[in-house]
Amino acid sequence: MCRSFKKNGFMTEALTGMLEWLENEPVISRIYARSYESNEASIHVLKKTGFIYQPDGDDFQPGGKITQWEWPEL
Repeated sequence: MCRSFKKNGFMTEALTGMLEWLENEPVISRIYARSYESNEASIHVLKKTGFIYQPDGDDFQPGGKITQWEWPEL
């Protein structure tokens, strides 16, 4: 993301809108998100929108540790 757009809440707003839409989709039973552990901004957005860390879903890739998150609202 372009530096001038960071820390304005755009990703939180976008993710919140997507989650609201997904809540009304009958075929959706779970929502997961994954992020590199080092990506603090993405993890902050996930926490802010209600995702819960799922340590059982962690994975290791050449780029580093990937963390898994689940949205419990469904």
